[in-house]
Amino acid sequence: MIEGGLGWIGWTLLGIVPPAIFLLYFLKLRRTSVEVPSTYLWTRTIEDLQVNSLWQKLRNSILLWLQLLAAFLILLACLRPGCQSNEFTAGRHIFLLDTSASMGSTDVAASRFENAQKEMAERIRLLPSNSRVMLITSNDAAQIRQPYTMDRNLVLRKLEKLELTDHLTNFDEALTAAAGLSNPSEVRDVDNVMSPEEIAQEAARNQAMLHMYSDGGFPEVRETNLGQLLVDFVPVGEEQVDNAAIISFNGDFRATKNDEIDLFARIENFSDAPKDLKIELYRNDELIDAMQREQIPPGEIISLPFTDRVPGSDREVVEYRLEIVDEDQFLADNVSHCVMNPGRKSQVLLITSFNDNLEAALSTTLLNDGLELEVQSPEFLQTEAYKQATESSIYELVIFDRVSPEKMPLANTMFWGTIPPEGWTAEPLEQPIIVLFSNNVHPLTSGLVLNSLAFSKGSKIKGPQSSLDLINVNDGALSVIAPREGFQDLVIGFSLIDEIEGGVVPVTDWPARLSFPIFIHNTLQFLAGLGQKDIQSSVRPGELLSFRLQNLPDTKLIVTTPEDESIEIRQQSSGGFVFSQTDKLGVYRVRDSQGNHRLSFAVSISDRRESDIRVRKEAIVGGSEINSETGTAVPRASQWWRYLLMGALAVLVVEWFVYNKRILM
Repeated sequence: MIEGGLGWIGWTLLGIVPPAIFLLYFLKLRRTSVEVPSTYLWTRTIEDLQVNSLWQKLRNSILLWLQLLAAFLILLACLRPGCQSNEFTAGRHIFLLDTSASMGSTDVAASRFENAQKEMAERIRLLPSNSRVMLITSNDAAQIRQPYTMDRNLVLRKLEKLELTDHLTNFDEALTAAAGLSNPSEVRDVDNVMSPEEIAQEAARNQAMLHMYSDGGFPEVRETNLGQLLVDFVPVGEEQVDNAAIISFNGDFRATKNDEIDLFARIENFSDAPKDLKIELYRNDELIDAMQREQIPPGEIISLPFTDRVPGSDREVVEYRLEIVDEDQFLADNVSHCVMNPGRKSQVLLITSFNDNLEAALSTTLLNDGLELEVQSPEFLQTEAYKQATESSIYELVIFDRVSPEKMPLANTMFWGTIPPEGWTAEPLEQPIIVLFSNNVHPLTSGLVLNSLAFSKGSKIKGPQSSLDLINVNDGALSVIAPREGFQDLVIGFSLIDEIEGGVVPVTDWPARLSFPIFIHNTLQFLAGLGQKDIQSSVRPGELLSFRLQNLPDTKLIVTTPEDESIEIRQQSSGGFVFSQTDKLGVYRVRDSQGNHRLSFAVSISDRRESDIRVRKEAIVGGSEINSETGTAVPRASQWWRYLLMGALAVLVVEWFVYNKRILM
């Protein structure tokens, strides 16, 4: 690439320089006549006259060639030669490094993550000194490691300290943050004093470039608009890979035998060639089963069933680990866990003066195996036992039949013919009350036929802003459910029975319908956890866990991580526990303050997209395709003219040295 910045006058003057140098060597010198006593000096004078004669042959002179070379270099520098390079212009540069689990693949030397770190560091060093640099990392969440700074050494130190994580890949948050932090605002010329060139220069100065280092294993980013942000996508990894992964591992109790557990696993070959796999199953770190599968084709998914008998499953924590013994390029997905925690029956409290239909529905044989029902009179609301229910999580579900408490318990609730003390209203409905609509999507009313129900009286219910109508009648909602600080409150605007002159009369014919026991069963499943097995498959890295425990000596638990780190957690005001530090793969064990092992949970990859480690060289962001070959990176022109001028100066220094050396000889 050649550029010229001189006018015709400048080029004319520069063009005269080489001929002028030649003329200087052809000029005759005027010499003063001097009488000398030596014939030797006359001989030297005659030779000198011959050199300066226009009609003599030009002698070879090193000074002439040095001067012409200097003139040639100066002329060439004025043409401003250069070439396109991979360096980038000064401005704002955002470096985004993928720290998800798949970047730990070893299809390249060391790992993809370490290679990306090195390449990113080299590019940061090549940036102009006046560049502003930002460093962001991303896995399933984005984090700004270093805001904009001109201190490249600071960015390099931060980059060197970054570590790979076991989290999954999702770039939505990272790309949204990059676009928001980099897109230049419109240049405003308030006083109308800027020229178009100055406005363009100011806009270019605000331009930003995103350097994205990733293996491309993230879903399409739909909601982000990159705007004017330039993108330099650097894919890390090889297209040919070798990896087999456990994509799911879970279990369930056998329906006919509570002490037998059926375990199910799915394994996929993401390699480019068939693989032989050896799979082992462990219970509490003891090998209990193993199998060999040969020549699994590329892209094939195999299902593996296992059966185990655990007689003491209601009293002990049982941990299962499934492992692919063979090594490949991504080891994190070669192990998966499934945990069975001691089961306990759901605790349900019914507060009523009497209600045979409701008690019978809650106490059937079908439900009795899955819950413990406690029935109390309305006077129970004034006791110390109920006060404890409002301060700690004792019950999964509290049912209020025609009675309302002054303070809500730390549990899910169900109200018949009454409403909670705060945030709810009830207005009497006029006859006839006809069911017009029931929410067939919600688990409580799914599949129920309620349009033929009859009611002698009822109330129109209105709940908090976040409430959801379940049953609608001709003048409003007859049943509503709403969330409350981690719990659910179900309110039904009619009771099953009513007291008139000391007698009991039915309010509705619903208990005689088939839909009534189904509704009760749905309620106990949804609000009391009826039928929920205590077998937990692995959660994903970084996932928030919440759980409840009963009969604790205090409000403190100790969680031991897979790296044997002990983390203390405290009971929340809702009565449950929350644990968020699930960053490492493996089994986490929960013990109370007395050291009793109460439950376990596990963290595994179990994600097909993360296990498919084949590098992707293109990505879809905001509907636009970004790839490594046609990215929007703007290369910088390397300017050679500076080096040519420095060379010309060096030639002139040599010429000066040679000339002075000849004079002194």
